[in-house]
Amino acid sequence: MDEASMTMTPGRRVLLPIVMLLKNFYADRRELVAKHSALGQGVSLLFGDSQDENKFFHCKIECIRPNRFQPRLRFDDSLLVELADSIRENGVIQPLIVKKTAEPNNFELVAGERRLRAAKIAGLAEVPVVVMEIDRDDHLLELALIENVQRTDLNAIEEAEAYQKLIDSFGYTQEETAKRVGKKRSTVTNMLRLLNLPESIKQDVVDALLTEGHARALLRLTDAPELLKKVRDEVVTKQLSVRQTENLVKRESLAPSS
Repeated sequence: MDEASMTMTPGRRVLLPIVMLLKNFYADRRELVAKHSALGQGVSLLFGDSQDENKFFHCKIECIRPNRFQPRLRFDDSLLVELADSIRENGVIQPLIVKKTAEPNNFELVAGERRLRAAKIAGLAEVPVVVMEIDRDDHLLELALIENVQRTDLNAIEEAEAYQKLIDSFGYTQEETAKRVGKKRSTVTNMLRLLNLPESIKQDVVDALLTEGHARALLRLTDAPELLKKVRDEVVTKQLSVRQTENLVKRESLAPSS
């Protein structure tokens, strides 16, 4: 642990994930980043020198609507229950990030979908929130994607679909998409290739019947649907490893047609 971490107060430590998320998002605002590079201004770091007390408060859950661009399609119920138990015991330690909507006293979630769902399970009426000024839809999608990728990994298909949504909705290139989410271009490119798989195979990945590695191996068979199904069934039935799947795909690809 470095010296900064050892001397950081509990409140500042709680805010660190949010601070890093927003710091990356506003990397082009160099004056703000340089001014607060020590991460020592608490919530004020999120909003420059503003002392507006309404930026941080406890908001009624019923006044928060989900992020329209939430990239995560599935949430593990057992993990949500565990988080809800923790919230009952300790409360929501890290504030959710929200933005104002056109409706007075109503907000749209920017980051914190798991915490919001768990808070509902825990029976909370209010949650702590930080209000962020966002007026562009691509910013909402970016922040939702970044939060999920950095904190609780999306499955490979959800991640690939989120990248594709950035490209389709806002005209980003793969290079721009990679830069905005802090990934290598090759990573984004390889993830996007998974979307070429049949819907049934993609659903297998979502359902955790196949891993990302299995899916990559099966990409070689997308031009042979019947063979792809045959190999997929064998992989799932025999619970083959990724290496075994790669070898099976290679053998089947080289086998003469009957």
